[in-house]
Amino acid sequence: MSQNVDTMTHTLKKLDVEIKDMNTRLRQLRKRRDEEKTRLFKYMTRHNIQNLGNITLKKLQPKDKVPRKKLIDKKRDAIDVLNRYGINDAEYVYNEILKRQKTIKRDDNS
Repeated sequence: MSQNVDTMTHTLKKLDVEIKDMNTRLRQLRKRRDEEKTRLFKYMTRHNIQNLGNITLKKLQPKDKVPRKKLIDKKRDAIDVLNRYGINDAEYVYNEILKRQKTIKRDDNS
């Protein structure tokens, strides 16, 4: 039994390392893809080409990254909406909603 547990822990460690390596590789591939998209976009723009095969200039156009809203701002906005709809204790209702959205631990038998 001890050898079986050792094998399982070793396998688990190997899998964790492999996942980490794959994530690193995937990150590199995405970066390379983005660089190629940028190069192709510049080329197509410079030569006034709208599409090459199934690749269109619109698909390659860089998108503006929208900054994420801070949690405190999300909370304030949600409470403002609840107040607008006539909820008396909006902060309490907001906290109740958040509490209900959290997952509940279930037994393994479920």
